[in-house]
Amino acid sequence: MIEPAVVITAMRLVEAECRGNGSRLVATFDADFPTFKLVGCLVIADVNGETHAYTPEARSRTRDARPIVITDPDLRQAMQRKAVRVYEALADEADAA
Repeated sequence: MIEPAVVITAMRLVEAECRGNGSRLVATFDADFPTFKLVGCLVIADVNGETHAYTPEARSRTRDARPIVITDPDLRQAMQRKAVRVYEALADEADAA
């Protein structure tokens, strides 16, 4: 299977406090897709230390939401895999410094 074309174009490591559920923001990133770009995506570490990538969040007065949903599971998973790989490489490099 050919992985969909997704390129992580920027990533910034973040030191944020834990959220109420024990997860925490560890990085933000931008991703280029064949026909669009997402800016401000998130890498979240859960309570078990596993990292997950998500599309940007939007906050309103009534709730937090993800205004952009990637409905193609192959495209979504490609973005998530690539973002986590880049995060892990950057975090390892930062730990070694």
